Amino acid sequence: MRFFTLLLFCAAFIPGAFSQSVGIGTNTPSAGAILELNSTKKGFLPPRLSTVQRDSIQSPAAGLTLYNTTTSSLQYFNGLRWVAVDSAGSGGGSSAGSLNSNAVVYGQDYSSSTGHAYGLSNTGTWVPLAIPYVSEGYRDTASKTQVVLYGQDYASATGHAYGFSASGSWVSLAIPYMSEQYFAAACSNQVVIYGLDYASSSGKAYAFTQSGTWVSLTLPYMSEGYRAVACNNQIVLYGMNYDTNSGMAYGLTQNGTWVSQAIPYMSEGYKALSSNNQIAIFGLNYDSSNGKAFAFTQNGTWVTQSLPYLSEGLNGRGVTD
Repeated sequence: MRFFTLLLFCAAFIPGAFSQSVGIGTNTPSAGAILELNSTKKGFLPPRLSTVQRDSIQSPAAGLTLYNTTTSSLQYFNGLRWVAVDSAGSGGGSSAGSLNSNAVVYGQDYSSSTGHAYGLSNTGTWVPLAIPYVSEGYRDTASKTQVVLYGQDYASATGHAYGFSASGSWVSLAIPYMSEQYFAAACSNQVVIYGLDYASSSGKAYAFTQSGTWVSLTLPYMSEGYRAVACNNQIVLYGMNYDTNSGMAYGLTQNGTWVSQAIPYMSEGYKALSSNNQIAIFGLNYDSSNGKAFAFTQNGTWVTQSLPYLSEGLNGRGVTD
């Protein structure tokens, strides 16, 4: 704390204080680095966020780095999408999806209450689209071949979603206003947006499938919200409701169909992991001294496993390429 207080003092009162390199654990920091950390006993601990928490960051800056607790991976924002560090060099993507050839540029104009989006297909063709102005702005997420824009307008209590498909065409969808906002997740070839509305005690999920069509799902309201996890070609949403002592999970298959699974309330919450083509969620309940695990397999089916209560908790890891 004293070190960072000193840094703030230097930044405020000493012009050019950061023209020199700063070292922690070293007296000879690299001349090409503004800050160098050195230790043989300790590591650097970045901010730790779930996928849902990460996706709630407004306008992330290129280079923003964090540890995703949902996918157990270090990720950074490259200006278009979140990328897992261990897959950045091999062309893979994070659980939130990565862009291959298609791209989208979009924005709004307050004075004219209009918006515009321009999709760039993998053939190098621009595809324009007029989009309505929304007071809460548009957000985006992407798979390896698709881009989805979505936004809400408070005044009209409406929402809009636009999917730019792998074939380079726009597919629009009217979505209801959700007071608790929409969030998004993606696998390699599908994108899901989902949200809850407190006033109506309901929720909605919309999947933009690899075939370029929207598939909707009505969600029961969950007081503790929904979270999302993805593997290569499937996505799972899961959430719990403290008031009803219950929970639900929904798996989106690689064919773009939803498969539901009732899950029990777990006082210690659920964790999630994914492998290349399967997803598991698991949790412990202190009150009943037991636990449960649910796997969404590559065949699009749910498989349940009872677990004993473990006082030191559960952890997991999936195998990926």
